[in-house]
Amino acid sequence: MSSEKEDAKNNVTERLLEKAERQTKNRRWIYEKRERGRTSVVLLEAKKNEKTMEKYELVPPDGDWGWLVLFGATLVNVLVPGTIKSFGVLFVEFLEAFESSPAEGMWIPALCYFLYSSLGPISSILSVKYSYRLVTVLGGISAAAGMILSFWANSVYYLYFTYGVLVGCGAGLSFPPTVYIVCSYFVKLRGVANGICISGSAFGSILIPPLLRLLLVTYGYRGACLIMGGITLNVFVAALFYDKVELHMKKVPKKLKMKMKMSRCRQSS
Repeated sequence: MSSEKEDAKNNVTERLLEKAERQTKNRRWIYEKRERGRTSVVLLEAKKNEKTMEKYELVPPDGDWGWLVLFGATLVNVLVPGTIKSFGVLFVEFLEAFESSPAEGMWIPALCYFLYSSLGPISSILSVKYSYRLVTVLGGISAAAGMILSFWANSVYYLYFTYGVLVGCGAGLSFPPTVYIVCSYFVKLRGVANGICISGSAFGSILIPPLLRLLLVTYGYRGACLIMGGITLNVFVAALFYDKVELHMKKVPKKLKMKMKMSRCRQSS
């Protein structure tokens, strides 16, 4: 009797094991089927995306967010190059305040203009490696710090560093990205956009000298430098609009893009 009971128990355990194996096999089969279905869906979506990318091409927005970028670039040119070109208003005040000769004082704008004109390659390299926004912010910090630190100037030699070096470096870093980023956002209207952007320095050289004269009369050269440093910090506002152009690209059919290229070639010829 005991042997019969043991045989019955063994038969039951064998049946249970077989049933568990069948269940695991069924589960594996269902899982594999689901995975195959998922992979097929992914492949179909990838093929659809390839077909759509064959039909369409990404191009710059030529407007939309580009207008905000253009506003930011023009604002930078009004504030930084416009301030440098208005240095003649402060030049006379600095000479009178520190009783310096024009030969000594001329080193301030000389250093400033040298750095403003020569830092273009460095600015472009940093813009490509990091971002236009970061380089513009660094330039704004340098220019604003130079103006603010000029508040504590006690000699012309002090201004060589604050106004000549710091403001010059700030202008040299913040000016080139304005041209690069505007060109990346505009295609059809690139000439108009570049013209508006570059004219910002001209507007600055018209608007800032009367403002500086008013500040000099009211607060003296120290207060004028301090307030102009605060105004220059508005470069940060302009830099906020400097998004990467890839975030605002538009889909255009390839045939339409070919027509646009043909029309541009006809216009140029």
